[in-house]
Amino acid sequence: MLSIAIILIAMFCSASPLIGQDISGEKIDIVVLLDISESMIPYFDDTVQFLIGDILAEHLAVGDYFHLISFADAPEVELSYQVTNQQRIEEALNRIRLLQPLGQFTDLVRAMKYLYQYSVQLP
Repeated sequence: MLSIAIILIAMFCSASPLIGQDISGEKIDIVVLLDISESMIPYFDDTVQFLIGDILAEHLAVGDYFHLISFADAPEVELSYQVTNQQRIEEALNRIRLLQPLGQFTDLVRAMKYLYQYSVQLP
């Protein structure tokens, strides 16, 4: 399961050469899909630290939109808002720190379908 989480994060990171800005310099939506099932227990802290330290703290900029979707047996939107100041970035980081891998099942197919439907609806 760690490999799936890393692959999803790697795909996310490689999607844009400048996370926080698209090629035209406009602000972007950053959508993170995070597995919170019990199968992630051995890897969860490392995954969260990577998410917090390497993606959000370094690349989330004021004006960007941040969306956090967690999933185990069913996907759920944890956060969805525009980053208006540094405090909003801290709120996102704190919300991620509160998540725990307690879901009993991992339904990756359902989560990916949800992610697709969710991202298609973004402006």
